[in-house]
Amino acid sequence: MAVTGDLSSMPFPELLQWLGGNGRSGILEIERDRVVKRLTFKGGHVIATASNDPRELLGHFLVSRGQITEDLLHIALAQQETGGKPLGLTLVELGVLSSEELIRNLSAQAEESIFSVFEFEDAVFRFHPGTVPDDSNFPIDIRVEDILLRGMQRLDEVRRIRAVFDDPGILVQRTE
Repeated sequence: MAVTGDLSSMPFPELLQWLGGNGRSGILEIERDRVVKRLTFKGGHVIATASNDPRELLGHFLVSRGQITEDLLHIALAQQETGGKPLGLTLVELGVLSSEELIRNLSAQAEESIFSVFEFEDAVFRFHPGTVPDDSNFPIDIRVEDILLRGMQRLDEVRRIRAVFDDPGILVQRTE
C-alpha cells in the first residue's frame, strides 16, 4: 500500500530517516510545481534517481560539470537515438567515459537531485513499497545516512549564504 503525504507535515529528512532506518524498498516520488523526482530504494539505500526536470538530465549534468563537451553530447544523443540505448551506456560504448567514471557521475547527479529536495517545503510525496528491479548496468548505492549528513550541511550553508545575500533574484549555485 502506498504512503502519501506532503513535506510540510513530514519534512524530507524525516521521510529519508524513515525509509533508510527501516530498510525500505520501493519508489519515492516527490512532486512540486510539476517537477517529479523519483528515488528508488533497495534495503534503505538509494539505488537510482530520475527527474523530469531538464536541468537534471544526465547529458546536461555532464556538460555542466565539464565531464563532456556539448559536441560530444550531441554525438552521443544522435547515437542514442539510432541505437535506443540509455545515454550513459552510449557514452561508455563511445569511449567518452569509463564505466567507473559514469557510475561516479551518476552518483553525483543523484546526490545533487536529492539535495535540492531538502529545500522543498511545499511538495507532495508518494512512496510505493515493493521489490525493485536490479537491472542497472551502472548501479549506484548511496546510504541514506550519507545523504542526510551532506544534505543538512548543504541546507545550512545555503541558509547562511541567503542570510547575507538576501535578494531572491540571486541564484546560489555550487561550483567546482
